[in-house]
Amino acid sequence: FDVTPTQNLESPANTGDGMATFLLGLPTQATRLLGPGLITLNGNMYGAYAQDTWKLSRKLTVGYGIRYDFRGNLTSPNATLGSFNMLTGGWWLDGPVDIPGAVFQGPNTHKGIMNPSYDLFSPHASVAYALRPGTVIRSGFGIYYDLYAAWEQTTQGPRVTWPSSQFQETPNLNSVYPTIGINEPFLGLPNSVYNPNPEPASGYHINPFAPTPYLQEWNLSVEHSFSDSTLLTFTYAGSHGVHLECCGLVNMATTPQ
Repeated sequence: FDVTPTQNLESPANTGDGMATFLLGLPTQATRLLGPGLITLNGNMYGAYAQDTWKLSRKLTVGYGIRYDFRGNLTSPNATLGSFNMLTGGWWLDGPVDIPGAVFQGPNTHKGIMNPSYDLFSPHASVAYALRPGTVIRSGFGIYYDLYAAWEQTTQGPRVTWPSSQFQETPNLNSVYPTIGINEPFLGLPNSVYNPNPEPASGYHINPFAPTPYLQEWNLSVEHSFSDSTLLTFTYAGSHGVHLECCGLVNMATTPQ
């Protein structure tokens, strides 16, 4: 409920009231989820790490290591996962669609839709140098993959996407004349997820070819001990994100309406 339906049509600037729009029962946008929105997902993730420390001299110590991770797909044992295909305008489906007359049919991709990641190597290195008695310089670098959080969040899309569930959104209601009441924002739209055509719909869709996000982190510190109880440290820390997931309108009309 925004200010649009209660604005002064002749001079809309700084007029209208969202609460008044609500009390009049004139929605300006509505969203609902068709279907349960709940599915069971199973998946596996494995990791291994090796490291070593090498004392090159009385003053210089070097540490190094590498980690390897494998992240498989999250798959459902009892549901077909689907997602909008941003490349073709069709629909990714990892199983059959049990809806009569379905416009899109599967399977047309592997289980889980997302491509597994096989190249997740994370090197780490550090160095410590005793500049003089009581003063140490330390530095380090490492790569850290966003494994679990990105893995789990990405698969939230198929959970609320046709044919399991489906978001419906009706924007720009009552933008000119107050014709849509509070009980009818979805008038004329399907009332069930078991609709043979998933469009029009809104939701969270996935890119099966998206690389795994990761951070490059580094630091440099100088530490000096004045006594057994007094220590002073100056530290610089930096980071750089690569392949970070963000946002974008991937299904924009080529010709604005």
